Amino acid sequence: MNHEERARTWHLRLLGGMERAGRWQVPADTVAVSLVGGVDLDLTDAEIGTPEVTITKVSLVGGVRMVVPRQMNVVVTGFNLVGGTHVEPGVSADGAPTLRINAFGIFGGVDVQRSD
Repeated sequence: MNHEERARTWHLRLLGGMERAGRWQVPADTVAVSLVGGVDLDLTDAEIGTPEVTITKVSLVGGVRMVVPRQMNVVVTGFNLVGGTHVEPGVSADGAPTLRINAFGIFGGVDVQRSD
């Protein structure tokens, strides 16, 4: 594992969230902090070079919306005062990467959909 794969990336904003889709290299650890704004990521075509990826979202208002491969393991933790958690069931696969979502906020839930 090289340094870039292990590096933590930070996304700090007062207003606005983090959005990413298409072909991109997913860092092992991403932290998104904002007053108002969530995280909207599509990992369908992303390159994942580590067995575990962690996304941490901290905001007053804003949720997490993700599209992940069908075989990816997903674990959701955190606390949102208003907002639920929905993770679409996937297909269990040995050696599949694990996505850990830590979501903290007042308003905003977590919604994870599976790609076809």
